[in-house]
Amino acid sequence: MAIVVTVGCASASPSSISSESSAASPQTGWTGCSGEFDTNANPTGVYFVTDFGCSSSPSFTDTSDNCCPSGVVQASATGLCPTGVTTEGCTSSVGTSSAIACEREVNWFSTGGSAFGLGTRLRLTRPDTGVSVVVFVIDNGPACFREQQFGGYALDISYPAIMALYGQEEGVSDRAVVEVTVLASNAPLGPDTGSAPAGPVIAAVPEAGAPRDGGRTHGADAAQVDAGLEETTSPMLPVIGDDAGNADTGNDGDVVPCADDGDCNPGPDGSGQFCSGGTCVAGCDADGEGPGDTSCVSGTCQ
Repeated sequence: MAIVVTVGCASASPSSISSESSAASPQTGWTGCSGEFDTNANPTGVYFVTDFGCSSSPSFTDTSDNCCPSGVVQASATGLCPTGVTTEGCTSSVGTSSAIACEREVNWFSTGGSAFGLGTRLRLTRPDTGVSVVVFVIDNGPACFREQQFGGYALDISYPAIMALYGQEEGVSDRAVVEVTVLASNAPLGPDTGSAPAGPVIAAVPEAGAPRDGGRTHGADAAQVDAGLEETTSPMLPVIGDDAGNADTGNDGDVVPCADDGDCNPGPDGSGQFCSGGTCVAGCDADGEGPGDTSCVSGTCQ
């Protein structure tokens, strides 16, 4: 996906950001999805992505999600949020304050629990730029209807993750793609710093009795459905291994460490950036984080 940078803002043109052709296709080997969730991981490691959920930095609230994912239990148990957080008391439309707060604290997360197991840590790499982030699998899904819309393997990922990788929200019609690598359980979340990959992926069945997303719609353009798309004939790429140093820092590829947003702005290419996990990433979480008179709207400078 080619990035088109606008003055004072790290964003991309929707018509120009499709990396599907530069990677093994998420459609290759996909045999369909029936039931609630896909329990199979893609052997090629390539997935379509959309964004969902409730995050804290940048702040984002998905109004179509209850923000009470099944994996808050695992997040609580591993110290990513306060101990004792569960899904008890959540409904299909709204989560409890503790569950929502836990998801926001995790911040860098994805679905995929039905295939990878809740609590698994994944590296997501944008194939055409090499930019990577590490996320915590916080929920099952996406629902089978989402993969049916794509016609291939898919993941929902958090707003900070999609912004770090693509600079804007991505929906079904955008065909945004990531390569997925399973990492060790102690891999730091956020912009990738070169965590070592873990062993082979074993599909996991969703735990019984916990609230799911119930097939609810996630992402920027939930109503859009892609149909009749042909499977790509691009050669399959293996799941990538250790690629130290892939962090989002602008177009020059150098990691820019930071203590606060002031260390990042404006970005080296004139784009807006903010500080997340000790590294400058594309986007914004406050007004004026790009050169000139800009405002932060949904994580992008406008």
